[in-house]
Amino acid sequence: RTLYLFGYGSLCWKPQPEFGPSFVASITGFQRRFAQRSYDHRGTPERPGWTVTCVADPDLEQLGLRTAADAPSETYGLCYLVPDEVAEQVLDDLDVREKGGYSRALVEVTPQGEGKEAVQAVLYTGLMDNPLFEDRSEEEVAADIFEAVGPSGTNLEYLENLAVFLRDIGVEDPHIEALMAEVEKLRDGNAS
Repeated sequence: RTLYLFGYGSLCWKPQPEFGPSFVASITGFQRRFAQRSYDHRGTPERPGWTVTCVADPDLEQLGLRTAADAPSETYGLCYLVPDEVAEQVLDDLDVREKGGYSRALVEVTPQGEGKEAVQAVLYTGLMDNPLFEDRSEEEVAADIFEAVGPSGTNLEYLENLAVFLRDIGVEDPHIEALMAEVEKLRDGNAS
């Protein structure tokens, strides 16, 4: 069976070398949010950072971030076609890379563009019941992102790389844009 993998965070700019070709795609019924604490990549136990996760619409409703009457959420990212000969190794490697509270799910991914067939893809997502999931205000999250650094680099670099990726594919993500605006306020405050 062919392995497709949907990336919506760092996999959009930092895929593993053995990933195959990719295409811009979206998933419906999930919203990308900085709601996953990072102690191992973009932060430390002393100064945790944040990474994105895809939060399902019913969970967003439970958190008060949307209503059942709202149109389904949509998250854009990259979908990779992983070569069969490395599929098992890629999943093993991602299980390690995404060990900080992420679980695998199978989702329907819709390629961007007319006439392309949807595919089933593996999605790594931090569910609400994992110990690293937290729902905080964008102001609080941005303050942490502005300061946090981990073994994979600064948390700010993670946010900025994601914002650039989304701009490059022509997608507006209100949550990411709000965080970028909060970060700019922090920069302006530090410059004075």
